[in-house]
Amino acid sequence: MMFYKETNFKETPIGKIPKDWEVVKLGDEKVSELVKSGSTPLKKIKEYWNGNIPFVTIGDMTKVEHYLYETSEKITTKALKDTNLLLIPKNSILLSMYGTIGKVLINKIPVVVSQNIAAIIPAKDINKEYLLFALQKYSFQFRRTKIITLKHLDIKIVKNCLLPLPHFPEQQKIAEILSTVDEAIQKTNEIIAKTERLKRGLMQELLTKGLILGFMFDTNIFDEILNEKIELPKNLKYYVTHIQYDEILNIPLDKKERREKLLKIFNKVPKEVIATEGAVVGVSRFDLSKVMSKEDAELYDKMLEKLKDLDEKSGKKKTPENQARDILIALTCMKNCLTLVTNDNNLKKVAQEFQCSAITFEQLLKGEYREFKDTEIGRIPKEWEVVKLNEVAEIRSNRVVSGFDKVAFIPMEFIPDSGIFVKYEIRSKEKVKSFTYCERGDLLLAKITPCLENGKQGIVPEDIPSDIALATTEVFPIHCKRIDKLFLFYVLKFPQFRNRIIASMTGTTGRQRASRRSVENLKIPLPPTLEQQKIAEILSTIDQKLELEKKEKVKLERIKQSLMDLLLTGKIRIKVN
Repeated sequence: MMFYKETNFKETPIGKIPKDWEVVKLGDEKVSELVKSGSTPLKKIKEYWNGNIPFVTIGDMTKVEHYLYETSEKITTKALKDTNLLLIPKNSILLSMYGTIGKVLINKIPVVVSQNIAAIIPAKDINKEYLLFALQKYSFQFRRTKIITLKHLDIKIVKNCLLPLPHFPEQQKIAEILSTVDEAIQKTNEIIAKTERLKRGLMQELLTKGLILGFMFDTNIFDEILNEKIELPKNLKYYVTHIQYDEILNIPLDKKERREKLLKIFNKVPKEVIATEGAVVGVSRFDLSKVMSKEDAELYDKMLEKLKDLDEKSGKKKTPENQARDILIALTCMKNCLTLVTNDNNLKKVAQEFQCSAITFEQLLKGEYREFKDTEIGRIPKEWEVVKLNEVAEIRSNRVVSGFDKVAFIPMEFIPDSGIFVKYEIRSKEKVKSFTYCERGDLLLAKITPCLENGKQGIVPEDIPSDIALATTEVFPIHCKRIDKLFLFYVLKFPQFRNRIIASMTGTTGRQRASRRSVENLKIPLPPTLEQQKIAEILSTIDQKLELEKKEKVKLERIKQSLMDLLLTGKIRIKVN
């Protein structure tokens, strides 16, 4: 396409347009064959509803950007005949006259519309896509003239809407350019919708069933695998430490085929053998073992002592070396978020007591990859805890803030409905009349309606200029102690838990708020710390993708707006052969 800058304009009621363009009313016969609002058949007459004729409401229009392919409700042929409703042909323009005033789209199926929608059947010599974009651009007329008290448009106002009208070939070119951008916006919307569905599914799965990254076997089961007594299910991820890997390498040469098969099955072998979470003399290879922290050393000792006690009481005879190996393997599973597979009930009991996922080999074969328990918050993994929020975090109390001339301030509008981190602005302390004290890393949870219902919450970023920040008084600042802050962020986003706070809100309609006590007493799941972190990491990766796609959509919408400002006013023209 060839473009040029227009210099010859004329003044019109809708602004300057090229001299060879017209200004027309939407209701003019050269623009539309029909401009008419619809009607809604009586809901109490059952024979009018649940038919096969699509019936468009404002709600249907707000769900789509450009084209309408389906509706949430349908009426019957009887309703169409009895109420003299007009069946609007496909490729007409629909315009909302109530609520989201001026929203326009093209119906790709024949429809009937409600009284809140104007149906516009374009004239034959009008490009319907051009008409759609022109109505989007010049919808400001509706905002000027709408009946404020009733918050809706009259059909006469719609018919009198003024639009610029180039010649048909130029309409086509303008529509072609803007439709290309709209298609890009639509594709981005589809990616966003798909990603949001993925996120909802993952939250349901991860926050109630936990994370299964793979499986590791105790020494006894591994011995049976080596002796070809049991076969492993395919398409699962299996991991080994050097303890099991050394056993594979020690398979006799006359069983070379078995050895090669095992090396393929254990998909992290031989390049990435997981180092045992500690080194034990006489058991561990020090080149493939981690140096234990003091906490892990204490944990190892407790688990080993518990296993020895259970083995002694049950009369099970195991060598100290075997017991040490099993605890090292269990500890490695725990620290790498893997599921321990063991037929040793004592080892399984110890593992689960110390929050390590453990199952029997029979359960693995049945596809039961985790054990669960019923709790007051629903069914959760057996090794998870149920805690009150105030057992793992605290809601900060206000305090006197001194020594600062300027502070990072977080008003309610800077707390996201979606996304993770809040924004802030630097204000002089004197200009902050009332505030809630918070610090870096705190989770801010909205406590008023409708902000809480809309999901407003966020984490105070680490880049604020001082350790502290001041936020609106309408949030709870939550300081995490024994729970990962990002994990708690997603727990509070999850409807199963968030709705419990919402249900406890008090106050008059439209001004309800949650109490500090309802948040502190909220019962939530508490997986092991590493599992919390991995769950949060997965969900935050999805959120980061969502944010990128939403930024891309904003960029495309700005491009579209700029093009509309240039093309639909004729400032930039398209050469037409």
